[in-house]
Amino acid sequence: MLPRMLTITLMFVMVLTLPLVSTGASARLEITPKEHDFGEVQFGKQATATFTVRNAGSETLVIKSVTTSCGCTRADVANREVPPNESTELTVKFDSSGLKAGKKVKTVFLESNNPGKRVTKLTIFATVVREVVVEPASLVTRLTGLKKTVEFSMKARNQSAKPVTLRLSSIQGSLTRAVMKPHEVTIAQGSESRFSVRMELTGKGNPHYFRGRLILETNHPGEKWIGLPYFIKVDSAR
Repeated sequence: MLPRMLTITLMFVMVLTLPLVSTGASARLEITPKEHDFGEVQFGKQATATFTVRNAGSETLVIKSVTTSCGCTRADVANREVPPNESTELTVKFDSSGLKAGKKVKTVFLESNNPGKRVTKLTIFATVVREVVVEPASLVTRLTGLKKTVEFSMKARNQSAKPVTLRLSSIQGSLTRAVMKPHEVTIAQGSESRFSVRMELTGKGNPHYFRGRLILETNHPGEKWIGLPYFIKVDSAR
């Protein structure tokens, strides 16, 4: 019987002389470009961009899911399985409907069988432009003791090329009545107008909380409605 040390040495030599098996074969997802700026997007409009998803690996790339960070952004790939050294298209759509004006940053997530990076991210940017701007954008206040009404001073700017008419269309949420004064406001192009909204503090549910949304209707073709969230908290009188 061979000495123990010699046996171990021979086994080690045999392992070293076995044919090498490559374990580096894998799929590798690459997106081009890795980010995109849609620039200015008019409120209510959509913007679309196409990206290239390439498999830079040596095995078939399997894209398991495509998700986004916001309901305003949708994304999908033309093919979920991509052979080595081939590509597919990723289409991303950004919808500005219902969004506030300003810069937006959204993310698209691609989950795949890329072993080193299961989730690959794509970043998109967009600046939502609204030609009819109402301030404040949210109606929030806190009251000490229940009152019959609460009134907010408002301002509307018209940045379009034509006059815009604004009026209160409906009330959503716990309040049952609100009045805009004056009842209708016409704002000249490139100008602003002031008005107020008076809310009657009667409604459904808890009398110490009123929350919901006021819907303002306009005659602007691209901005037919403007949502104004409201939250009124009523503390007990001391």
